[in-house]
Amino acid sequence: MNIEDKKLLICIAHHYNLEKLVYLKQIITRFLSYNLDVTIIVDTNSYALVQYLKDYNNTLIYVHERLKHPHHLTWIHREHIENFINDFDYFMYIEDDIDLPFENFVEYLDNFKYLYPKYVPSFVRIEELDGKQYIVDMQKQQKIIDSEIIRLNGKEFISLERPYHAFWIMPAKELKGLITKDFINYCIEINT
Repeated sequence: MNIEDKKLLICIAHHYNLEKLVYLKQIITRFLSYNLDVTIIVDTNSYALVQYLKDYNNTLIYVHERLKHPHHLTWIHREHIENFINDFDYFMYIEDDIDLPFENFVEYLDNFKYLYPKYVPSFVRIEELDGKQYIVDMQKQQKIIDSEIIRLNGKEFISLERPYHAFWIMPAKELKGLITKDFINYCIEINT
């Protein structure tokens, strides 16, 4: 898949935390190395992050200090998407400690064209601790039934029961069809 002439907007939610800044810098560096035109928006709750990321080109920092609830920071990206929906080919929302290599991004886009609109592909997040890998987003053991495996284009996919997704990717064309009049205000409330 040739995407070198395409534009990607990545929105990252970051609750300011000195210990997590190293991860944020690592993923921003990774995203800026993607083989396409990348712009990154980091939504945060602290102005301290502005100085910390001042040397990263194509990275914009938006500070939101007056959210009614801290978890609303993970919904702010909806405003950016609506504002820039006509300026990018792809959109990604991701939290500040998830690393996604470029090869996985390209593979996702390839899978998307075969699965969508019946299915929206996703990822299974794996965390590592003391040399062991863990799937942390599944709430219970998953049963994989052969008859429920989705087979397309020489690949196999499974539908997980109640997965948690701390990020997503969507091409602009398909995302435009999902934006409603309540897209921004769905869960964002700011104290005035």
